[in-house]
Amino acid sequence: MQFSAKKIAAAVATGVLTVGLGAGAYAYFTAAGSGTGHASVGSASTISLTGTTTSAIYPGGPGADVSIVVLNPGSGAQKVGTVSLDSIDTPAGCDSAWFSMSPVTVDATLAAGAQSTVHGTLTMANPGANQNACQGAALTLHLSSN
Repeated sequence: MQFSAKKIAAAVATGVLTVGLGAGAYAYFTAAGSGTGHASVGSASTISLTGTTTSAIYPGGPGADVSIVVLNPGSGAQKVGTVSLDSIDTPAGCDSAWFSMSPVTVDATLAAGAQSTVHGTLTMANPGANQNACQGAALTLHLSSN
């Protein structure tokens, strides 16, 4: 079977026309737009601080290690710089001024729900006075962070 040049040209023209019509079906216009959206920003949550000691302290002694768990209960990351001892609850006759702990550096950004453990040293001064009211006392440490 022999094809003529006219038949081949006609077939090619038909294919080009079909492709051209198919491409034309995907034509479109562009246009600019505008609108508004809404978002909200969360708030910081109060950092939870829990301090515990594993040994007793004595007047003028080396002090006791205070293990402090720093917990971020919030939904977002929060930065904690230091943990400080604000005050101590003591029994009557036991002077809270006899106890001290230097600020403890945390310097960490805690992810939501994350915690970190840091350590401080609680000491008891020896003022040269009777401190019997403190013997065997259970102290409550009030801690804060910034």
